[in-house]
Amino acid sequence: MSLVLRCLGAWLSVTASRGRLERGRRRRVPVSGRDVAAAVAGVGVLVVIGGMWGLVWGIAVGAGVRWALARMGDDGPQRREELLRFAPEAVECLAACVAAGAPLWPAMEVVARSFTGPVGDVLRRSVARHRVGASYEESFAEFLEDPLLAPVGAVLLRSVESGASLSSALTACAEQMRQVRGSELENRARAVGVKAVAPLAGCFLPAFIVLAVVPIVASLVTGLL
Repeated sequence: MSLVLRCLGAWLSVTASRGRLERGRRRRVPVSGRDVAAAVAGVGVLVVIGGMWGLVWGIAVGAGVRWALARMGDDGPQRREELLRFAPEAVECLAACVAAGAPLWPAMEVVARSFTGPVGDVLRRSVARHRVGASYEESFAEFLEDPLLAPVGAVLLRSVESGASLSSALTACAEQMRQVRGSELENRARAVGVKAVAPLAGCFLPAFIVLAVVPIVASLVTGLL
């Protein structure tokens, strides 16, 4: 038992050191709370049961805990859906504020107060990073890292660095995001018809067999007898 616990402790220390090295290379720090929770659950099961069966059940419980936490924390589809719904309006509001003569950063703050959810959060964090003296690349990093908001981030970055026109470019970005949402909605509508084939076949095929095939087979059997 002590040998197994020492091996598990060595594995956790190697994983932690590897995570520190990766955090040193990357700008964004990955969240590893689910890994820690899974490891604690696995060790707890190993200590309670003990032996080889404890090790097997500890690995299984740790993997199950990590999978459940990953499913609970997976909000990527919901975040993208909210961005597709509200980002075009937020970008258009920002374009209107800039076209009316408002400076970019106060305009972003006003729009951030008007929108909740991921769109408002991204705008607020960008303004907050700019206030503490971050560079333009760092201020717009969250825009540039998101596939949907990357064109908006590129337009904002180009504008603050070179003074390029901002209002018309933001309006074009909003229209592009609307087209992306329209394409996704169209694809979902087409997928509904495809997914409905199997349930409909499951409903109609047994009825067809009972009402059409079975009487014919029964009459043939009766004629032969």
